[in-house]
Amino acid sequence: MIRDHNLTSHTYNEEITFKIDTSTLDEYFKMFKLFQVKMSELERDKEI
Repeated sequence: MIRDHNLTSHTYNEEITFKIDTSTLDEYFKMFKLFQVKMSELERDKEI
């Protein structure tokens, strides 16, 4: 996760872009996938 919000200025620094990209893929994608699985399970249980 990005620790210093001052690093997210409107300049396109490649290092910061890389940090944002890897944070998104490493952390948020996994969380969204888990959310998707859980919602699918709830929907399936609701149909039973």
